[in-house]
Amino acid sequence: MPLQTKYRPTSFEEFYGNDDLVDSLLSALDRTDETEIPHSYLFTGSAGTGKTTLAFLLKNHFNIPQEDFYYYNAANLRGIDTIRGVLEKASYAPMLGDKKMYVFDECHQITHDAQEALLLQLEKPYNHVYYVLCTTEPNKLKEAFFRRPHKYVCKALRMDEMKELLTDIMTAESKNFFHSVLDRIVDVSNGSPGIALNMLDTVVDMVDEAAAIECISNLTHDTESVIAVARTLCDFSLGKKQKWFKIRIILNNLQDNPESSRRALLGYIAKVHLGDNGGMHTLEMLGIFEKSIIYSGFPGLVMGCHLACLVEK
Repeated sequence: MPLQTKYRPTSFEEFYGNDDLVDSLLSALDRTDETEIPHSYLFTGSAGTGKTTLAFLLKNHFNIPQEDFYYYNAANLRGIDTIRGVLEKASYAPMLGDKKMYVFDECHQITHDAQEALLLQLEKPYNHVYYVLCTTEPNKLKEAFFRRPHKYVCKALRMDEMKELLTDIMTAESKNFFHSVLDRIVDVSNGSPGIALNMLDTVVDMVDEAAAIECISNLTHDTESVIAVARTLCDFSLGKKQKWFKIRIILNNLQDNPESSRRALLGYIAKVHLGDNGGMHTLEMLGIFEKSIIYSGFPGLVMGCHLACLVEK
């Protein structure tokens, strides 16, 4: 069983990091008047920071049986007709328990009309229904989504929290592991428990320290490649042709998910835009990478990068 699945928290006490978030959430769940307990929740944050895990913890907290728990990846559930069908079924009584829960992961990918339909349910949910929304891109949600559900921001783990998590798992696995490898994973996982555990799972049985570190470096190659693309795009000392020459070489060797790469580029350029080197040129590049390429995939990433190379300062 993958470590990420084996050690997924089953209670809020087992959840690492984000102490303020957990305390706030528990205070809402522990209200003495049951009618005051929220029926809708919005979790935002970067990939692998615990949004979906928190949804499953809410399922456990409300003692919702699997038969009354519905998980949807919104990338495959976008249109108004599909959402209406789901919401119509929400009115039905639970199959086994007295409550049911609907989780919409990556909910920013739900279409405008479908978001409107969902908002109507969030405003006046059925007494037996709970909704959980998770997204890495809250800026694509309608403003009302920030007023109706209880909203929480999942932050990346601090380095000490991540090291504690990895060390505890190695202890639970009864394995003595190289601290240098754990430190390397902490360095490159960007505070994401999901990413860190995936990396650890890859090397956990390796007995050669140097080989394990090299393996982690290979796993992070694409992350470094995306950063190299972002730095090149934001280097306006280079000409348009120079930029594209460098970037197309990197893209030819890129194995990462195109949509993840787009989001990483968008985040990098946003930071540049907010700094001293920001301006209309970085704003134009933000516009190029603002829309999802989940359907166009790698060709969409290539087109976006080439267009960004043409932006002038």
